Amino acid sequence: MSLQQYSNDIKNFYQEISSERIDYNRIKGITISIFGAGEKSGKSIIASNLAYVLSNNLKVLYFSSKKDGYINPLKTINFSDDIFGFVDTKFQNIKYLYFSPKSSFLSSEKMESMLLRLPNTVSENFNFFIHTVKNTFDFPDRYIILNNHIDIVVTEINSNMFSNVFQILENLSFLPRAPKEIFILFNKCNSPFMAFEYYQKLISQMTELKIPVKIYFLGNIPFDELRCRISVTSNTILSEYFSDSPITGNFKFIAKRIINYSYNLKKGEFMISVNK
Repeated sequence: MSLQQYSNDIKNFYQEISSERIDYNRIKGITISIFGAGEKSGKSIIASNLAYVLSNNLKVLYFSSKKDGYINPLKTINFSDDIFGFVDTKFQNIKYLYFSPKSSFLSSEKMESMLLRLPNTVSENFNFFIHTVKNTFDFPDRYIILNNHIDIVVTEINSNMFSNVFQILENLSFLPRAPKEIFILFNKCNSPFMAFEYYQKLISQMTELKIPVKIYFLGNIPFDELRCRISVTSNTILSEYFSDSPITGNFKFIAKRIINYSYNLKKGEFMISVNK
């Protein structure tokens, strides 16, 4: 999987589509799973900011197995016979996916029969579903990953980067439907040139190890210590609090790439069993 082999795919992936040509109604129920390569990779910050930026023009569903404090349901709901529901957040175009407490007591067969309704329900109500992954093999992460469309790995450039990314790929390879492509996003990286250099190194190592997955360079998010500290301590989404900052510009640029890719994505309802 050399860069030369990627040339056509990369050209198509980065092909620009002007906003005037995009029919947002064509983007329905695109599920994005966001993985963190290593501890404190910043996946929750990335996920919440992408959800916020995408919600400027689109309807977004958000879920995090580990409550991150950035996008939260305004209130709990009564479920009756439903295992999940969509709850309002403080953001007009963002809903939170809320699971009933009784879901942890259901058998795997009963849980699956209820969850099989999730992809179609999401497609009917949302353009994007953004999901941060806590554990690839646990409920409900496993099911959502098996029925998603885009896998994004968030990583910092450090000595453990390659082993952390490969660990995620290894975990995904054990699933009934392993992804054929993933998208790499370099967090706390101020230089896009450095990010792309490490992207090339990652491709080189994947080629050497014969890992059968295509990997695309999604971009980099610069490190802004002051703004990030304010965002974390106040539990405020950075792109909301600093709407005109350069780092928000990076999130908008990455969101545009995701929209462009999703616009041309031939969506299929996978309905993969969680019990396989």
